[in-house]
Amino acid sequence: MIKLKLIGLTVLLFTLTSCASQQASTTKSARHSHDWIDVYSPSGKKVKTLTSKKAIAYFADRIGDDAGNATKHHVFRNSNLKFKYVIHQKRGNHKFSCYVYTNRQAKAIMWTTFPAQAWKLTNREFAIFGQPQKLQ
Repeated sequence: MIKLKLIGLTVLLFTLTSCASQQASTTKSARHSHDWIDVYSPSGKKVKTLTSKKAIAYFADRIGDDAGNATKHHVFRNSNLKFKYVIHQKRGNHKFSCYVYTNRQAKAIMWTTFPAQAWKLTNREFAIFGQPQKLQ
């Protein structure tokens, strides 16, 4: 089961990373020429849209490494949401969500076929993902 999860996460993140450098077209996401990330506040208000291929590749790499090594499926009960990142893959019109919490916890939800992956962010990752306004 763990090997299946890791293979699935690896395939998903490889696809996201490779698609960040390619352009494809679908009618539903015509406003973006490549993958993008929407960032939401705890209240659900969109605070930023990341379209830089560099930012998307960095995010996919960091989350892919951390989620791939995660050993938990849930964050601590006292975790309060700081930001929700919704990663959109233009090719195939796929998306997945990553939640960043105030206590440095993070959780990625890929699709319904994979269980959520939870882990603790490093101080550096939390400094970056905890302030999406500074991401380019």
